[in-house]
Amino acid sequence: MKTRLVILFLALMLPALLVSAEQAPLFPDISGYSVEELLLLQEKIQAELLNKGHNPYYDLERGDKGDAVLNVQEKLRELGYYDGPLSGKLDSETQKAFKRFEKDHGLPNDGLPSSEDQAVLFLAEAIIEPSAEPAQEETDDRQTETDRYQDYGPFDYQDCLRYPEKHDGEKVVLRGKILQVLGSRGEGFQIRLATAGDKDVVYVMIDHAPDFALEEDADLVVYARMQKTITYQSTWKLKITIPAAVADHIIPE
Repeated sequence: MKTRLVILFLALMLPALLVSAEQAPLFPDISGYSVEELLLLQEKIQAELLNKGHNPYYDLERGDKGDAVLNVQEKLRELGYYDGPLSGKLDSETQKAFKRFEKDHGLPNDGLPSSEDQAVLFLAEAIIEPSAEPAQEETDDRQTETDRYQDYGPFDYQDCLRYPEKHDGEKVVLRGKILQVLGSRGEGFQIRLATAGDKDVVYVMIDHAPDFALEEDADLVVYARMQKTITYQSTWKLKITIPAAVADHIIPE
């Protein structure tokens, strides 16, 4: 009896199933496509999604890692803006390349790939040849910068802490992680920079506004002049003395 009911049910449903199958969208078989063809198809699909009001991208921030950043680096390289490693990390070199792309396309020039910026980047219409002149100027600027700060030497934390007068005015290179940021672009910044893990903290005064955001936990290279020491009170009411310095030039690392 049950078998007959099943057969009868299938007989009744068969016309509806056939109609449904005919109405279902047919997708092409793409198994035989090459990687280049699939990538081109992906770009066309993303462009059509954008045209229909769907943005498949999300905002990227400095220090982000992953495939989204890798895709940006690959596209920038394809367009001639980037010649660095395909690391998948949004570092300073990637930001500089993206700033050049933004400048050429009239986008907010902050070097951070927002979802809107990436929509422009990955559209076929965005493919243009950047002028060689800005790249040459940047190369010249880097060379000048290297020459300008070549007399900044190594930093000895313990010696600067014990004998601040001896090192007052000394030109040093500080490398470390930002623990705290105070101040503003209008008034200047003060940061606490950890030059050895979370230890060996230096108080660095920055009287100029950098072209990138100063954020806690970010790695930084500082060409600085030592300024003896500074003493402040911790949250535990303890007096803490650390070396102080004035930044002449800072570079994100």
